[in-house]
Amino acid sequence: MFKRFFVRWFFLTCILSSISFISYAVSLYDLQHSNQYKLLYSDESKDLYMNLSSVQSLRYNPPYYTLKYQTYLIDYNDSSITSSDFIANYNYNNSIEGIARSLDVTNLSFDEAKLALKRAKFKNSGITGTYKLNKVYSFDGSVKVDFVTLDDDIRFEKLDYSYANPFYIGAAYAFEKAYNIVF
Repeated sequence: MFKRFFVRWFFLTCILSSISFISYAVSLYDLQHSNQYKLLYSDESKDLYMNLSSVQSLRYNPPYYTLKYQTYLIDYNDSSITSSDFIANYNYNNSIEGIARSLDVTNLSFDEAKLALKRAKFKNSGITGTYKLNKVYSFDGSVKVDFVTLDDDIRFEKLDYSYANPFYIGAAYAFEKAYNIVF
């Protein structure tokens, strides 16, 4: 009798704890104070954080790579946090190292090489990809909108990864985190 009670109690506890883990919501405090999240970009009204434990390699076939990672966009004007999944495709031939090799910047001064690299990156950042919205949270972590429950056929949408924009910064950081190489 006691053994059966203990087994049921144990399974119930496991189920309830897994449900609470699955429904874990992120709050503003979590993003700003946890080592699990990295601030990637900030301006007067928004901050962009990456969940460092979410970076995963989907393709490793040099010079081509694909990574998936999760970000949180804090909008201080709307008092909201938007969770999104990103898939970034990389062509390492268009990385800083790849461009430097193809341009042979060794004959240029530092300033000339820097300018040539920037021009090449603005022409082709070397990153393409998509994103998908997951949830919108209030600052206390409560869910405002759950896009998955609204439309279970949510597809990834194309995204502009122009050099130096916030999405490029996020994708470049994910690459560095995954491979310890600057993109």
